[in-house]
Amino acid sequence: MRDDMIKMAGYGEEKLSTVFIHGKVVCHDDHNFELGSRPIPGASVGVFCGSSGKARRSWARNTTDEDGDFLIDLPSHLHAIPNLEKTCLVKVLHLPRNTICEHAFRGKHRGLELTSTDEGIRTYTTHTIYLTPKVSRRYRKEVVEKQQETLSVI
Repeated sequence: MRDDMIKMAGYGEEKLSTVFIHGKVVCHDDHNFELGSRPIPGASVGVFCGSSGKARRSWARNTTDEDGDFLIDLPSHLHAIPNLEKTCLVKVLHLPRNTICEHAFRGKHRGLELTSTDEGIRTYTTHTIYLTPKVSRRYRKEVVEKQQETLSVI
């Protein structure tokens, strides 16, 4: 049993385990039906593991591809963390300029869900992280006016 735990944690002379965390970051604009949900390429996404107290937190990060997908290969010193899905959180760290979601609220952390374990590889997902752009009062007013115009035509 102990040998299995050591093997699962990735300790030993050779790398015995790999832990991947994947997900997708999209910008979802409820106010602009033409936009809908669009992937955000170039977003920086981080995985933070550890307690929220004074203890040092460990982390890893990567950038989303052109489809908004990210894949983070967790460093081996984090593989042995018990209950990884409860101890680690994913956060969008930075969004590229000139995207409609550039100023979206990014502070909410996402938990992990274990999706597979096979041959020393564990894969976790955050599923899709939806960001909503901050909408100005002026823009909201324009949207409401357009919706009212559309309804009056119907």
